[in-house]
Amino acid sequence: MSTSLKIQIQTTPETKVRDYLNALNGILSLTERELDVLESLYIYDPRNAATTDARIYAANRLKLKSVAVLNNFIKAIVSKNALVLRDKDGESKYTYHPLLINMETNKQVLFQFN
Repeated sequence: MSTSLKIQIQTTPETKVRDYLNALNGILSLTERELDVLESLYIYDPRNAATTDARIYAANRLKLKSVAVLNNFIKAIVSKNALVLRDKDGESKYTYHPLLINMETNKQVLFQFN
């Protein structure tokens, strides 16, 4: 017998990114500060993760002393696979975990347990 449970999460345009990250954090296992960093990077650029400009934006938004401090958080986020380092055309760049790509347009995420 198959049953499904639907849980609706009320959100606003201002909090949607953070609400989505919080909902998936059982999988991602990020700290609050890592969630802050990932949210800031995504708000700046939902397609290209952790670009130089996005790092500057996130460091300023989170009132960090420097981008170097932010880089420590980015390393931790990468180690938890929420950001993925890819080599494309001989150039390394970060992308978001597949669950995070297009999070603004994803209406639902289905978890299936067997």
